[in-house]
Amino acid sequence: MKDITLQIYLRPHLAAWLRTRWGNPVRFPVRSYENMLLHFLVTRGRRAPCPLSPPEAEKERVSIVLTDCAHRRPEYYHHLTRRASLDFARELERQFRLQLWQECSPLLLQRSGLNSGLERWCQRQGIKVEHREGVRQKFYRMRKIYDADRENEPKRSHYSGKK
Repeated sequence: MKDITLQIYLRPHLAAWLRTRWGNPVRFPVRSYENMLLHFLVTRGRRAPCPLSPPEAEKERVSIVLTDCAHRRPEYYHHLTRRASLDFARELERQFRLQLWQECSPLLLQRSGLNSGLERWCQRQGIKVEHREGVRQKFYRMRKIYDADRENEPKRSHYSGKK
């Protein structure tokens, strides 16, 4: 393996989740969706390295290893454009939200505290204490969206038409 890496800027809770799940530097499984998307988004590298744009105040830099690919060799294809970087970050955010909802939605049915369950989940994912409030708010917003969709469903009548 050549261990050619890319740099991408992500929110701190997302960066911690990635590093806990796939190591530091992040190495996606070879046949995973994330790895296939990454190879789809990379373009031919430039001779002179492109200066990284200054990150927003709340973002962290994450290193991602480009695995070998027969169609896009990492020696030549190792550059993410700004748009591709944003697309990849957006997709990682979707993956994070899916895992958050899948693993924490059963907490809504339990009698124990939802906040303590979210706290434990963040702890297992390696998310620091100062970033857990953002994850909690994200989960509450997702729950609010699902509740609003359920309220807007058309009411089903139990009337069968027969007496």
